Amino acid sequence: MTGLLQTPRFFGPASDRRLLPEALEPERFRRIVQTLNSSEFRCELTGYTATEPRLTTSDNASAPFLLEWRKPPEESVKVSRKTVRTVEALTYWSRHVDHAIKERMGALIFAPWLTQADINSIFRSAMIARHESEAGGASQQYAGEVLKTLTDLSSGELLMAATGLEYQVERWSAEDWMEGLQNSPTKVRQKYAQTFARHLRFLPSTRKMQPLAAEWYRAAHGDDTPTWQYKALTEYLKHKKALHQ
Repeated sequence: MTGLLQTPRFFGPASDRRLLPEALEPERFRRIVQTLNSSEFRCELTGYTATEPRLTTSDNASAPFLLEWRKPPEESVKVSRKTVRTVEALTYWSRHVDHAIKERMGALIFAPWLTQADINSIFRSAMIARHESEAGGASQQYAGEVLKTLTDLSSGELLMAATGLEYQVERWSAEDWMEGLQNSPTKVRQKYAQTFARHLRFLPSTRKMQPLAAEWYRAAHGDDTPTWQYKALTEYLKHKKALHQ
């Protein structure tokens, strides 16, 4: 395990796109993943494990695990346990932000006080709690508030100021910003990244990731007992209510 993400990786290797479900075709992707993980699915980068998830691979958003090359492949390299690794979805898209932005898998936000691993954990927990709660329940409402708070950090005005573009551009565009960053001279890009880009994080799309909420819920517990996410939100709401009585 290589450790948890501190910041997102803005530009992932283009060769990894050859391993996405739509590039391999769903059935081939399914066979490859089942070969790599005979009994359980485990992210080699974070250690996240889900036992027997459904492999719905009609598109990127419904695949709980995706594949990365361990190192840049040669033309003749075949997909195998030695050449690729499994990466859970939230970590994968946090490491391929350029492609994620193009595919509308999420957005950039200004949140320097949180690591990318924090963002992914909070996002997954809120999605689990929202899925677990009864429709209109208090925990579902609070989970929605958490997600909205993070989403509000993606406002164009905030991001223009956070990236030093205030008064320089009329509107924020993550695609244009990333293209400009990628095309900058190496030294300029490195200096800019240290000053501005290091404050940005990747927030997954709730709409795109919704198909995975049930998978994450099942992975969080193997029986009918409430998950710790649900219990934590319930206790918070009880405490909040008591303070106002």
